[in-house]
Amino acid sequence: MKLHWLLFGLLLALCLVVIGLFTLDEIPPGQTAGYAHDRFPEMDQGGPGQRRHAPLMALAWCFAALQTTFLVVCLALGVTPGARRRRLALPLAVGGVLFVAVVTMIFLSYQQYLVEETHALVLSLPETTAWYLYGFWPFQFFFVVLYVAVFSQTIVSADDRAAFQAILAAKRRRESDR
Repeated sequence: MKLHWLLFGLLLALCLVVIGLFTLDEIPPGQTAGYAHDRFPEMDQGGPGQRRHAPLMALAWCFAALQTTFLVVCLALGVTPGARRRRLALPLAVGGVLFVAVVTMIFLSYQQYLVEETHALVLSLPETTAWYLYGFWPFQFFFVVLYVAVFSQTIVSADDRAAFQAILAAKRRRESDR
């Protein structure tokens, strides 16, 4: 499958998820509309998070997973088709699956957080925040390290640089002949 069609399909899926989010029924006021804030009476506090967020969680996860997949496919789009792209396909696919797994763990830990009375701490942070800070944020460096490691073989090879230098030299000759 051509990557541009995959990207187009992912964008369409993202649009459908956003449309789904906008068409969800709102929870009627009074059921979970919250309560007055004790320090700022003109502001309401949220009320039970599980009732407010339950209808949104599945679509929110779909949006996050599709967006993460979209970003990983965009990374592959910059690689010349053929052997170079095939060489980078497995590391990008594994990285993308692991990245979506981290996003999934953020959502699962947040759902668990909504129903628990006491909240476990992971390295002094709530579990959801820990997944984000210790999992999601550093995992992005996997793609940076991957590109640094394979840049000269898959993105811009020595042959590409030589061809570019030849094009520049030809352009300079044409400009100097004028």
